[in-house]
Amino acid sequence: MQQKAPAARGRNKASPSGVTTPSLPERPHARLKEIQFSDGTIMGLTPGEIIVFVGPNNAGKSAALKEIYGRLAHGQNFPTRVTTRVEFESSETGQEVEEWLARTARRDHLGNYIVSMVGTIHRGIVAINWDHRNLNGIQSLANTMILHLGTEARLSAVNPVDLVNLVTEVITHPLHRLYDDDELEERLDRIFFRAFRQNLIVNRGAGRQVMLHSGKRPKLPKGKDRQSNDFRTAVNQLPAVNDQGDGIRAFVGILASVLAADRDIILIDEPEAFLHPPQATTLGRVLAEETPTDRQLLVATHSTDFLRGMLDHSSPRVRVVRIQRAGDVNYIRELSPTTVRNVWADPLLRYSKVLDGLFHDAVLVCEGDADCRFYGAMLDAISANNSGPDIALVYGAGKSRIATIVQALKAIGVPVRVVVDFDILADEAGLRNLVESLGVNGPKSKRIGIQLGLQLSNEGLESLRQKLAMKSWEFLIKLKPLHSLKET
Repeated sequence: MQQKAPAARGRNKASPSGVTTPSLPERPHARLKEIQFSDGTIMGLTPGEIIVFVGPNNAGKSAALKEIYGRLAHGQNFPTRVTTRVEFESSETGQEVEEWLARTARRDHLGNYIVSMVGTIHRGIVAINWDHRNLNGIQSLANTMILHLGTEARLSAVNPVDLVNLVTEVITHPLHRLYDDDELEERLDRIFFRAFRQNLIVNRGAGRQVMLHSGKRPKLPKGKDRQSNDFRTAVNQLPAVNDQGDGIRAFVGILASVLAADRDIILIDEPEAFLHPPQATTLGRVLAEETPTDRQLLVATHSTDFLRGMLDHSSPRVRVVRIQRAGDVNYIRELSPTTVRNVWADPLLRYSKVLDGLFHDAVLVCEGDADCRFYGAMLDAISANNSGPDIALVYGAGKSRIATIVQALKAIGVPVRVVVDFDILADEAGLRNLVESLGVNGPKSKRIGIQLGLQLSNEGLESLRQKLAMKSWEFLIKLKPLHSLKET
C-alpha cells in the first residue's frame, strides 16, 4: 500500500494547529513499520500517519487494533486472525533504555522503576526484553510507548483521582497532567466548548482529589486568584464530569488521554461510542487536528459522522482503510486520496449517505429516496426468514451522479449494484456511462443499449416493463443471501 513521506521527528510535540504538548523527558521510541493482513496485503506506515479502519460489522476492525497491541507488547507468538505480521522499528539499545529509566524514573523499595503515566517496571529484565523485542515484544515497556483506549479506559479516565505530590511523586493519571499544566487545561477547554458549548474546569480545591467540572467558568473575584475561597466554591457547585452522561465522559476521556500522554502509537476502538452525531464529527475533526504530528494514530470506527470529521480536516496524514471478511480471510482496501477529494468536492456526494456504504457488506444505489424506501421494503420482505449480508441503500439524487457514486464505492472495494428508472433507455450516453462505471467495457455497454432498444421495439413498452420488473425481483433475491461479497 502506498506510503507517505515521514514526518519530522523532534522533542516538541506540535499538533497540526501549532500547539505543543507538555515537554517530557526524552524516552525510547517505537513506530509501526508494517502490518500484514490475512489476505496477504502489506500496509506500510510512517511516523505521523492516521489510519482509520472502516468496514461492516464483524469484519475485524476492533480485532486488528487488539492484535497490533498484542504483537507489540507480547511478540510474534501473540494469537491473531486478522493480522499475520506486525513490525515496528526503534533505534535505541537495551542499555540506552535502561539508562533512560535510571535517569527519569523513581524507584520503589525493591529498586523497581516507577514511570510517570505508566506504573511499575521491574528492574533487571528491561534490557533483555528490549533487545529481543521483535520476537517477544516490548513487554512491560509497552505502555510507555503505546496507548490503547478501549471503552472502559476512556470512561474511567474522567473519574476523580487522588492528588499526588507533584514534586516528590510520579504522575499516574491524565487528570494529574491537567492539574499541573494550565496550557493543557485551556486547550482541552477550547475543544470541549466547541463540542458542548460549555467550559471544562479542573477543580484544584477538591481536597485530596483531582476532578473535572463542566458548565460556565466562574469569573475570578476582583483582586483574587483561583485559590480564593469564592472561586473554589463556585467551581465545586458546577456539575462534575464523572456524573455526566457517557457521551461527555467518553469525549473528555479520549482527548484527556491522548493529549496528556506521551505515546508514539495511539489505538482507539470505536471513538464515537456514546456520542451524538455532531459530537462524533467534532471528535474526528479534533483528533485529526490535535494529534501531534510525530505520533501514529490508528482508529477503528463504525461511524460515518466520525469519518466525516476526520476527512473534513483534509489532512494528508489521514488514510482510510476498509476491512471486509469473507470466511477466515480479511480483505484490505485503501481509499485513495484522489477518490476522497472527488467525493468531498461534490456537495451532493459529500452530504449524502455515500460514505455509509463503507460500513456495510454491499450497496444498492437508486435514483431517489423514495426508490430506496421501496427497494428497502422489498429486501426486508425477502430476508424475513433468512440471513444475509447487510445491504445499504443509497440514492444519487438523479441518474447523472450515480456513476460517480459507483466509482467511489468500487474504488475502495465496496460491492455495489444499481437500480434505475426505465427512462434510462432514452439517454444512450448516460446508460453507457453508468454501465461502464460498473466495470463493463465500452463495446459491451453499447450492445446492452442496442439489445434493450430492439426488445422495446419488438415487444412493446408494457411487455418489456414487466420483464424488467421480474428481473429486478430476481436480482434482489440473488443479492440478499450472498455470503461472500469480496468482489464488486
